[in-house]
Amino acid sequence: MDRLSRYIKFGLLFSVCLPVFVWADTPAIPTDTVRIPSPCIGSKVALKSSQMTTQSEHYLWVQTKKGNKVINDTLSGEARSIIIVATEPAEYVCDVVHSEVLAVNNLMANGDFETNPPTNFSSDYTYAGWDPSQYYLNHQGASNLYTITHDASWFWRDFYAVRPHGGNYFALFDAGKSGYAWKAETRDNPKLILEKDSVYLFSYWAAYPNKSPNNQPAQLQFVISYKDAGNTWKTENLGKIHILGNANPLNSWELREVRWKAPVASSEVMIGVFDKNTSEGGNDFCLDDIMFQKTTTVLNTVVYRTVFIVEPHSCDPPCPAPQTIAADTTLCLNTAFPVLWRGYEITKFGEQQFIVMSKHGCDSIIYNLNVLSRECDPCEGVVPVQVTFDTLVCDTVSFPLLWRGLSFSKADSRQQTTKSVLGCDSILSVYNLSLTHCPVPCVGIEMYAKWKDVIFVPDPDLVYTSYQWYHDGEVIAGATEQFYYNPQGLAGLYHCIMYTHSGDVVEACPAEFGDLTRSADLNPGNGNVLPVSRQSWWISPHMRIVVTTYSDHSVSAEKQLLR
Repeated sequence: MDRLSRYIKFGLLFSVCLPVFVWADTPAIPTDTVRIPSPCIGSKVALKSSQMTTQSEHYLWVQTKKGNKVINDTLSGEARSIIIVATEPAEYVCDVVHSEVLAVNNLMANGDFETNPPTNFSSDYTYAGWDPSQYYLNHQGASNLYTITHDASWFWRDFYAVRPHGGNYFALFDAGKSGYAWKAETRDNPKLILEKDSVYLFSYWAAYPNKSPNNQPAQLQFVISYKDAGNTWKTENLGKIHILGNANPLNSWELREVRWKAPVASSEVMIGVFDKNTSEGGNDFCLDDIMFQKTTTVLNTVVYRTVFIVEPHSCDPPCPAPQTIAADTTLCLNTAFPVLWRGYEITKFGEQQFIVMSKHGCDSIIYNLNVLSRECDPCEGVVPVQVTFDTLVCDTVSFPLLWRGLSFSKADSRQQTTKSVLGCDSILSVYNLSLTHCPVPCVGIEMYAKWKDVIFVPDPDLVYTSYQWYHDGEVIAGATEQFYYNPQGLAGLYHCIMYTHSGDVVEACPAEFGDLTRSADLNPGNGNVLPVSRQSWWISPHMRIVVTTYSDHSVSAEKQLLR
């Protein structure tokens, strides 16, 4: 083969084997660098990611440097924080990695409740049939029953017709006891097995059908049980208790999900949705599309990165012996873990240990905590709903007054507590009764003026028991006598409201007195007109007004100065 042929052949081979590179801009990963401030050699250091994950993300820890050597050692665990021992300079990276959940990884059968009769699950409550036509009118008849249906209102008169989330759904009515509303086991779901260190997504959709939001709603809890390597059953509560009706509107579907990493491999598993509420009233709910899925991590989908640089140094003196403190606390059996104790998370009943580290990373205090259990007070944590009622009544009303079943002797605020079936204070009703001035039709009661500074209402038959004078529609403070005396004059509109012995209210029509059109200056008491009543009122320590009423209903008045 000549040289040219060899070159051509080599060139063809090179062109065939040479990979083709396509250059593209790779988006930068948001990164935060944290430098650990000079820990002591041999001390413990807590590393914590700067970023909180969402439901679809988890943490991946890698040690990238050890001394001057570049390494890539994956660390166990997917928690947000880890504790390392600072023996030499090192670098750690925590990546927040996005996970994808594929539907083909669902390990449940009939989690959508489309199989009739219902299979692949069981319940601690009684099955009432598929789309039952029985219509219950009371709680006793419907209590502790469940059905597979597409319309919950067929079953109970106070339920909404909950729209299907996707075909049929599971509905539980008036659960008067705590228990597994729904549970599935490996024997009925052959795919329901655990692989060690795999991450699973447990989820369901729920709706609250009850039209009475003041009742006690369901308290749902994800639960998983499995046999470990020693053939011993382990049970864990996953996530927080879901109080149905608090986070989602009535008659609407809400997704609830929790992630969990399997600590062991197991071929015998039970998963369930447990209702912790024992009250009948309002303890109703609908479930659909229950899934238990194995997650698949999508490679190279790091959404956030935290880099930790650890540079320890020798410390003198070395770490002293830690102080050990024994403590105990008691929690209700229905407690939803985790809960905080002195800033630390309690995850279970029994013995746990918490370590307080000094600023140098030394174990300073070791708490040996024993978490005890007790029976739960059914009213524990129940906060009554407050309902306020306000009303205004006329200031002429007669007391005592009956309003909303309560007797009021005056304008006042009252409270009344309604208890639930468990004896808990469930509703605090506040009743506020206030007075307001209600206008009454005025009548032609004659009001008289004298000397441009006194007005009065004659009452020869002593019909009225009390008075209230008004100027230009406003109450005159302290003007509660049969007369009103104003040394400054009587400009404007005046009227008076009078109260009789029988409780009637009489209001004189407003009138002007500046021109003395209704003057009592003249004394018509002559001829056949005779005085029938005479009244006097003191307007100062040495002066009084004397008012005389005559048989023809005319009135005269005079001031008398007495020394």
